[in-house]
Amino acid sequence: MKIIQVVDGYKSGDGVGNVIAAMDELFKKNRYETQICNRQLEYEDIDSEKFGSDTIVFYHLALLTDPILKHLRCKKVLIFHNITEPDFLEGADEEKRIWCSAGLFDTAKTADYFDKAITFSEYSKKCLMEMGWRSRDIFVLPILVRFGQFSQKPSKEIIEKYRNDSVNILFTGRVYPNKKHEDVIAAFAAYKEQYQKNAKLFLIGSIGGGNYYPSLLAYAEKLGVSEDVVFPGHVSFGEYLAYYLIADLYLCMSAHEGFCIPLVEAMYFHIPIIAHASTAVPDTLAGSGVLVHTRSPEAVARTMNLVLENSTYRQEIIDGQNIRLKQLQPKALEEQYLRILKKVINELSTANQFSISDESIANQFDTIDESIANRFGIGDSSYDSIEKAAGKYQFSLVSNILEQVEQRSVYREKYVVYGAGAAGMRLYKALKRSCPEEKLILCDSYKSGVYDPEAGCTILSPDEAVESGREGSFIISIQDKRILLEIALFLTEQGIRKGQILIYDKLNNQIL
Repeated sequence: MKIIQVVDGYKSGDGVGNVIAAMDELFKKNRYETQICNRQLEYEDIDSEKFGSDTIVFYHLALLTDPILKHLRCKKVLIFHNITEPDFLEGADEEKRIWCSAGLFDTAKTADYFDKAITFSEYSKKCLMEMGWRSRDIFVLPILVRFGQFSQKPSKEIIEKYRNDSVNILFTGRVYPNKKHEDVIAAFAAYKEQYQKNAKLFLIGSIGGGNYYPSLLAYAEKLGVSEDVVFPGHVSFGEYLAYYLIADLYLCMSAHEGFCIPLVEAMYFHIPIIAHASTAVPDTLAGSGVLVHTRSPEAVARTMNLVLENSTYRQEIIDGQNIRLKQLQPKALEEQYLRILKKVINELSTANQFSISDESIANQFDTIDESIANRFGIGDSSYDSIEKAAGKYQFSLVSNILEQVEQRSVYREKYVVYGAGAAGMRLYKALKRSCPEEKLILCDSYKSGVYDPEAGCTILSPDEAVESGREGSFIISIQDKRILLEIALFLTEQGIRKGQILIYDKLNNQIL
């Protein structure tokens, strides 16, 4: 019996990559013939001996599903890492929102052609069951975190720079809308205002495109904490360790997690955790840390201050986290992993269905005494019902198109939108909201001479637009790369400078 872990885009060191490596190590340790297939599958794989009846594929799903999978003759086990809810990405990353929607659509079909599934939280199991999976076919295993890497040398420079008398708040995770960095910043701002002026917030993680990161910067500035909010971006592992070592509190307000490995990392470094009780977070903490059920900045700040100021409470939190950490140690989990994996492999190799009395490892864990939080007033139901107030703490995505244009071009006499399709209309109307109408020109080679009631103007021809807006910025809204290049060449031939030509990316609502 061969075991092949299939994934498209395996990266050593990232969340999915660490899971693959840990499982491969476990398979090899127990003398299974194993392989990692890091690519998209091809039609040739359907009839390949590699994926024959003597093979079990463990397929890691974190976004899109490979369409070839359903045609393979071998047995198939879904490793479901969960997929970000598309609604979180609306207005911030339209392209990835579409991908996540497609990924969830694909996932909804997996029960039809996968034999079994493994998830890393009860939350993810529930997600699969809502998509038609049977409970008995799903196993829950916490992610096996390899702690040996944490013995590496941390960055001395980071420790010397920031380990002073300030209170250091930490959150780690890519800068992405579902992580709710804005709620971390809001709570931090309230904490600084009400309790501790000398505090810093460290938001560690890779920074992607789109307008979410610029919106966070603007939000921190609005709340008056921009000088104390640090975005280092992607850092070396030594620097990553150093940020944990200087942290006094780990604050997670994420709205969507399939497991959340950084919570376990914070346990390892004995940092008290405050986390919003969303999705898989309660499963991972299993009664340890402090769960909050509100996004009110003032309420979360109150909890932060209680944890940081009350040494008895803080130590009880860390003691509880240490109990949970023991349950998540590799030695504690490997036996449970092996038992479940053997059960899956043995039953699939004989093509029998099996009933499970211990399908969820997570349910076997003893939870930490929740009365700890109650004794300190954290579990108050009235406290949980508070929502983040509008006004002072209102967060909005930066979408001022005119501001983006002005940041990228000094040619501001006129603004010419080239292309009157759906993207061009969206761009023109966005500019019209913050720009005098007399400065705007809409042109299109096919619709010239027509008055458009949606835009509220007459569409000019490209030649007319060049003549009227010669000293302005030309923003091409056409998305087809070949046509876009043709338009750019036309404009340069008409004497328009390279610096006058901008491109509108409709997916991210950005000027490039």
